[in-house]
Amino acid sequence: LLKGAFAHEGSPVVAAVIDVLDPEQATRVVDRLRELEPKGLFFVAARGEEKSTVTVALGKEALARGADAGKLARAIGKQLGAGGGGKKDFASAGVRDASKLADFAALVRAALAE
Repeated sequence: LLKGAFAHEGSPVVAAVIDVLDPEQATRVVDRLRELEPKGLFFVAARGEEKSTVTVALGKEALARGADAGKLARAIGKQLGAGGGGKKDFASAGVRDASKLADFAALVRAALAE
């Protein structure tokens, strides 16, 4: 996933959609990404059979530079017709219409621009 990252203000940004059986899989993915890349901003949409969610997590260095996962999750959730929020380092958002995940990277770029 890190190989597909794009840059935002000097930080790598991962915007990935994964198909899961258990939404907790997204949490495990972002936790591992944070270990590997402390500068990173990580957005993982977990598309499940019954429910889809977006998990947002920040590496330690991204957090120290002032990024806020809760604000980013709210911005993503708003674009997906749902709510979102959480802590500064880890947050989540709902997904009402999983078809909107087709261009997930564009949604992430819009949230970062807010």
